[in-house]
Amino acid sequence: MEAALEYFIDIMIKTTFITALLMNIGVSQGDAGIITSLASLGFTAQFFSVMFINPGNHVKRMSTVMHFINQLMFVIMYVIPGVNISSGMKMVIVAGLYLAGNLLHYTVFPFKFDWMMSYVEDKKRGVFTANKEIVSLLGGIIFSNIMGMIIDHYKAIGREDVGFIISAITIFILCILHLITLLVVKDPEGYQGVNYAHQKKMSVREILGFTIFDKKVSKVIILDILWHIGTGISTAFFYIYAQQSMEIKVLTITIITAMSSLLRVLVSNLFGRIADNTSWANMLRISFCIGAVSFLIFAFANPANCVTLNLFGYEIRLNIFHTLYLLLHAVYMAGTNSGMTNITFDYVSHENRRFALGIKSAIGGFIAFLATLAVRVFVDAYPDGVFKIFGTPIYTQQILSFGTFIIFILIVFYIEHVIMKLKVVD
Repeated sequence: MEAALEYFIDIMIKTTFITALLMNIGVSQGDAGIITSLASLGFTAQFFSVMFINPGNHVKRMSTVMHFINQLMFVIMYVIPGVNISSGMKMVIVAGLYLAGNLLHYTVFPFKFDWMMSYVEDKKRGVFTANKEIVSLLGGIIFSNIMGMIIDHYKAIGREDVGFIISAITIFILCILHLITLLVVKDPEGYQGVNYAHQKKMSVREILGFTIFDKKVSKVIILDILWHIGTGISTAFFYIYAQQSMEIKVLTITIITAMSSLLRVLVSNLFGRIADNTSWANMLRISFCIGAVSFLIFAFANPANCVTLNLFGYEIRLNIFHTLYLLLHAVYMAGTNSGMTNITFDYVSHENRRFALGIKSAIGGFIAFLATLAVRVFVDAYPDGVFKIFGTPIYTQQILSFGTFIIFILIVFYIEHVIMKLKVVD
């Protein structure tokens, strides 16, 4: 339940909905990509949290308080479009709240994740994670479609600000419910994980020694860097490309996303069993192959090949390549979303997991932000296409998606020839 409620909030701040908010305040495609990629920059907080924070026996208290504050920031973010200030000031405030909220979220993440997962046997992490995702995804299908209808309705009648106020109220209710789920989880004193209060204080040199400078963990960190470069150069610009350039409505995207979530539900347990019965590395190799195909397909998606269908009296505009991408991307994420976290646990001892997870995520997130920043000028420079093939404009998002396809192919080879040769820690 805790994971599901957190996922619903995540839907509102990292997908089609945050894009609709950014479009409303007049943000360009390039700037929208940078703002949404601030979530990746938030990962850097994990580096400092695992280095300098020791919550002792207060993991639950720290998780509860910091999550409540960070989610309230997202509530305020959705109120900003209705405030009578300049578009530039709105963009600065939204970006600031978005970054601060993500920094707080990821500061506490390594401790909370270690605390929650400590109740799960290592040999059952795959299936448990899959079941947890299934609950979140099924609930997310209903939730995202309801919110999509609300946003599109108020946009159609020229009152988009009302839709955002309803979104703010919704996030606040979810925030309270999420707070309750954290409060009812067992206190850290009773769990079988690390007792932070009695763990000896480690120097920065020691922590770096069994993370960045460890032969096994460093190879996993490189894998994470490759993954973040691949997604960082492209995915941050996809949502606004679909809504602005291809003119696909929020509700249409949420319906397609719902279909992809159902597909993800169907394959989640399969990926979990593959990870438990073989290895997380083998499962990731399979999921990255699927991910590579999804990005290759998106490389063909542009406004010229969009179609408008009439279903039951309603006109729906969509793009077949964009739709296929979302479906295959969901299958890829069924393996990668949990796999990129859990594979870290395979190569470090239990007491050092939070350090490895935090440092890996911080480096990967920072690299992702730099990757997005590097291509942002390219995206803004060619909003109407970079060049033409047989009279059809080729957009920057298509080129970047093909770049991600190439990087994912390299990742598959890296997993097979490097990661799968590493010995898993008992």
